Amino acid sequence: MAGDVAGDVPLDVVASPYWEVAAPLLSTITKLRDEHPGDVVTVMLPEVVPRHWWQEPLHNQTGLALKVALLYEPGIVVTSVPTHLRE
Repeated sequence: MAGDVAGDVPLDVVASPYWEVAAPLLSTITKLRDEHPGDVVTVMLPEVVPRHWWQEPLHNQTGLALKVALLYEPGIVVTSVPTHLRE
């Protein structure tokens, strides 16, 4: 976890082992909620914007799974950050 600061808002970058995304993220969120009860946690997910519509199923599957996993968790805001592919 890197404790960078964006303005007055701390930014934690969660490193994860190969292909393991959900468990490290959920562990970090649980830790933050325990340390700061009542605070809102914002999760920023990169979302690939492909050049062609038919490329869409190849991207964003992990982000979608994380959104679904966090959907019913109280006090968590999920923000998608569009990232355009260059060819």
